[in-house]
Amino acid sequence: MPSRRHFPLSSWRPIAIRPHSTSSSLPAALSYCRELVRVKDYDGYLCTLFAPEPSRDAFWALRAFNIEIAQIVDSAKDSRAAQLRSRWWLDAVDEVYDNRPRHHPITIALHGTMKKSSMGKQFLKRIIQARDQLSAGAPFNSMKDLETYAENTASSLLYLQLQALGIEDHNADHAASHIGKAQGIVTIIRGIPYLVRERQLYLPTQLTARNGLSSEDLFRGDATTLQKLSDVVFEIATSANDQLLHTGTLQKSMPPGGVPALLNATVIQNYLQRLEKANFNVFHPKLQKRSLSLPFRIFLNHRNKQFMQIQ
Repeated sequence: MPSRRHFPLSSWRPIAIRPHSTSSSLPAALSYCRELVRVKDYDGYLCTLFAPEPSRDAFWALRAFNIEIAQIVDSAKDSRAAQLRSRWWLDAVDEVYDNRPRHHPITIALHGTMKKSSMGKQFLKRIIQARDQLSAGAPFNSMKDLETYAENTASSLLYLQLQALGIEDHNADHAASHIGKAQGIVTIIRGIPYLVRERQLYLPTQLTARNGLSSEDLFRGDATTLQKLSDVVFEIATSANDQLLHTGTLQKSMPPGGVPALLNATVIQNYLQRLEKANFNVFHPKLQKRSLSLPFRIFLNHRNKQFMQIQ
């Protein structure tokens, strides 16, 4: 039996949603966004519940947008179809900021919530462009490549949430960068069981090569590859954990009002702790279930004006 490993002390499967009606009303659009987030990003949905009411609608619109863009990779038949959908969303974002939102619940919700807060168009477009590169089949060669992707997607979403709260603070932005990188890495890890069934793998090729992990052997269900996969996951998860450790002092020096935007750090920390207990086996049955303690941990951290527990 392999020895149990621990983090250093230093240093999805898609679910069908009923299409939205053709109603262009903002309340209907926001209702659609809220339900989409609740069904497809339940952990994120729990975090949005602690956003102050004026910003909560913006959080739902932003997270629904993020889900929609992420689904391009999953639902497009080929890279060409994915590129066309990405182009549609790039144009749609421009039209939102030109006060000409397209007749889609997410664009209507984004446009409606922008009237209450200032959110940078560049971050929305950065999310689309990064996802588009992934759909084109560009692999992650190194951890640096994966961290850049995470910065452009997950960190961009957190920057937007801070803007929705009206938070302009260097320490908050710095924390969002690290938390977003950790989030992007963890999302790749959590998606491995589903992606393997789809014969896809988004792990850095330098790490898989160094650990002798063959994607084809993994797709065939070769039992000897599971330990090699755990070795790769351990390295990647350690990088995500290190990103969280960097934020430990930042949450003490940033405005408390920015905490709701960064509560996903609690979700990441919770998952990494569960992954460690499973000895970095992403197929462990307990990791396929929701964490019963997570809602209380999010509530407790929010009450204590922190986005995660300091280790």
